[in-house]
Amino acid sequence: MPKLKIRSKGSAKKRFRVTGTGKLRSQSPGFAHLLENKNRGETKRKMRLKDVDKTMIRLMKCLLPVGVKGRKIRNEKKED
Repeated sequence: MPKLKIRSKGSAKKRFRVTGTGKLRSQSPGFAHLLENKNRGETKRKMRLKDVDKTMIRLMKCLLPVGVKGRKIRNEKKED
């Protein structure tokens, strides 16, 4: 049986970025339109990239097995 090719999801590649240290960052939702109804502080907060929650890292590793632009996703396990 032939091996299946590992492919990243294109939608996830567009929405997430991997930093140099391997953390995932994403844009805050609600910054695409209807900005005239939001105050300045809210729009400035939504412009910033946010770190992806640690509980979502496992799912992101399935969607992005190769990483983004050649950068690997770092494991978020805490060692005691």
